[in-house]
Amino acid sequence: MRLLFLFLFISLGSYSQKIIIDDLGDVNSVGLDSIHNELLLFYDGYYEKLNLTTFEKERFKLYGVNPFDRTNFLVVDSLQYFVSEGGGLVYQIKNDTIKRIDNSFDHRMQTGSTLFSHNSKIYKYGGYGFWSVRNFFIYFDKLTKEWEIDELISSKEIPQGTYGGFDIQTNNEIYLFDGFKIDPFKRLERILNDEVWKYNFKSHEWKYLGKNAPIEKGVKIKYKNKLLNAGLSNIAEIDVTGNKITFYEHNLISPKLSSDFDSFYFNNKFYCFIKKRGKVSLKLMEEKDFFGRKISTSIFYKNYTYLAYLILVYFLIPLIVLILLWYGIKHHKKNSKIVLLENGLRFKNKFTEFDAESMKIIKTLLSEEEVYSNKILKIVEKEQYSPAHNERIKVQKLNDINLKIKALLGINEEIIQSVKSKLDKRIKIYMISREYFNAKR
Repeated sequence: MRLLFLFLFISLGSYSQKIIIDDLGDVNSVGLDSIHNELLLFYDGYYEKLNLTTFEKERFKLYGVNPFDRTNFLVVDSLQYFVSEGGGLVYQIKNDTIKRIDNSFDHRMQTGSTLFSHNSKIYKYGGYGFWSVRNFFIYFDKLTKEWEIDELISSKEIPQGTYGGFDIQTNNEIYLFDGFKIDPFKRLERILNDEVWKYNFKSHEWKYLGKNAPIEKGVKIKYKNKLLNAGLSNIAEIDVTGNKITFYEHNLISPKLSSDFDSFYFNNKFYCFIKKRGKVSLKLMEEKDFFGRKISTSIFYKNYTYLAYLILVYFLIPLIVLILLWYGIKHHKKNSKIVLLENGLRFKNKFTEFDAESMKIIKTLLSEEEVYSNKILKIVEKEQYSPAHNERIKVQKLNDINLKIKALLGINEEIIQSVKSKLDKRIKIYMISREYFNAKR
């Protein structure tokens, strides 16, 4: 039973971590040719092709110059190139010969530049040299065999130059982040780059996306449209297009990845260069086995301009809407009530004129909860008339005010009403329906 368990354990382990090459030996450089499904291993005087479908390996004699020092391998339109890291040197592999094809020179002005291909062209971005950092794209012209600058920039904002960073390409866009900048006032001091930028090759526009937290130093693997960083403590999956970073626990071999050769993801599998006791081997690992337990997920970069926009959208705009709504309701209420003028009353777009005595009676009624009859009588009484006649004038004046206000409002309700005093039933008290009037003039 123990032997059976041991056999199953070894079988499962070998399936998830298949050894393709046990020892790479004195390999100078490696390159993935995803078009032909091949991994190329370059040695002194020869190179080997490893078929990534059958895992069969062939050896070929190699002639010509040695381009392996400070160069990167690249495949463009089925053609295989070595491009110098810091200068303008370009080599091409033709049959069994490596030949230099450029008309440039090794200027060393773009150390740490980002090398990539787009639209069948070899591109470089950034790079350090002579105490300065580039912040533009150049491309290799296959006709002139020289490097040309891409000047089709139509955006107003452009990033500060960087070197030693990372890139993620999606269709006609490239995302650039991490790496270093230099202090423009102390050019011998480098600064960690924490800005994330996106460039669109169709519109030729740069866009600043935000600032990211520091990325732990580790071995990087491009994974689909993402970047994996196998650091000391975990595996970080950086999804720059979706603006999130997810952390996973290490698998059995990810802490042992070699920094001398680029491990890669191809055809749903991870090809890992492992360095142990000075020996470098190549192992195949299934995608499902590469990621350990998920630890956490968070935002990769933060754009404080965008956050201000979110605050504006989600907080200030609703607040403004509420203020406008409150003002509208207040304005509506104001317009739905009678406004007192010097010579009459206004309700919405209608106006009714009143004489001075009537206006004084209305204002007196609005100023007090209850108004005794004699107070209104004093407003209208005339010395030449008898008390009975003055009483009739008062009653008529109140009736006229009532009728006019009812007509102004278009209602049948009596606006001015009277009750008998509780202390003396012979005395009348007058009140006005104050809810129909605007309190402020």
